[in-house]
Amino acid sequence: MVETTFDILKFSERLKELMENSNYNTYSLAEAVFLTPGTISKYVNAKMEPKRNTIELLAKHFQVNPAWLMGYDVDKWLDGQAPKAKTIPFIKSANYADNEIDGYEVVSSSEEIDLSFLVQDNSMINARIFEGDIAYISKQSTVENGEIAAVVIDGAITLKRLYMMDNSIVLHSENPTIPDKVLSKKDKKDITILGKVTSVKFKVR
Repeated sequence: MVETTFDILKFSERLKELMENSNYNTYSLAEAVFLTPGTISKYVNAKMEPKRNTIELLAKHFQVNPAWLMGYDVDKWLDGQAPKAKTIPFIKSANYADNEIDGYEVVSSSEEIDLSFLVQDNSMINARIFEGDIAYISKQSTVENGEIAAVVIDGAITLKRLYMMDNSIVLHSENPTIPDKVLSKKDKKDITILGKVTSVKFKVR
C-alpha cells in the first residue's frame, strides 16, 4: 500500500537539508520565498504543517520534487538528476557599495542572472514591479534603449528604463507621478549601470 500521510518530521528534516546546502537561514529563505521568518522557523522545527501551495513554492525554489519534500520515498529531483546551480548575491538595501551583500540565493546555472535586489519603491509599477518584489539582474555595463536596468545614482540602487539620446541619458520611471531624470552625456559618470533586469519575483497581490 502506498503511504499517503504527510510526514511533518521528514518535511522538516528535508527542508533543513536544503537550507543548509544552499546557505539559507530562516530570515534569508523567508525573504526569498515571501514567507515570514516565524513561519519558516515553525516548518524547520516541525511545529506547523505547510499548505500544499507552500510546499510547491518551496520545492520550485529549491528545484526538487514536491513529493520528496513532503517526505515520500521518491526521487529528490524531478528528472532524476540534480540541476546545475550557482549562488548569486542578494542586496536588500538601496544604499550600494561593492562590499554590501545581504545574503545569497541559489538559482539555476542556466539562468542569465548574477545578482538579486529587493525593490525599494513603486517607481516601476506600470511595468508590474512593486516595492518588496525581488528583481533578478544580469550584470552588464550597457543596456539597449528602453530596457529596464538596475542603476546606481548618488550611491543608491534604483530600477529605471534607460534611453540613450544624442546628448542626454533619460532614466524613465514607469509611474506617472515620478518625472524622468535627464542627465547630460558629460554627467554619465554620475551613474553606474549594474545590469539588465531579466525577471522579477513578486508577491501575489
